[in-house]
Amino acid sequence: MAYVKRELHRFTAVGKEYGCLLPDYYQTIGPVCGITRVPDNDPSPPNPTPVPELIRLGLLQRVRATYLEGTTRKSAQIVCSRDKGDTVIGGLRNKTLRTGETITSACFPRRRRLG
Repeated sequence: MAYVKRELHRFTAVGKEYGCLLPDYYQTIGPVCGITRVPDNDPSPPNPTPVPELIRLGLLQRVRATYLEGTTRKSAQIVCSRDKGDTVIGGLRNKTLRTGETITSACFPRRRRLG
């Protein structure tokens, strides 16, 4: 299994700024999700909080994005800020994910993973 390099990202939820470590493919979908990468020379970077804890607190939401890789339909789970939850589904359509795959649809997962 390949290792995915994670970078420090920041997002705003409920009027407060938080930080988390996410893969660096949020540069194209970040504005839609409300997540931006923290530059290396930032004078006051936010402290990173684990993503599962932010989801448990209701500050981040999981979104399933569907894309085509050749003729195969695949899906990826991404996260978005709670404040952008109402506009993220329509905003992700036709955006580029990872290495050039175009997102065809997005939805909130109906089944929740417990634990």
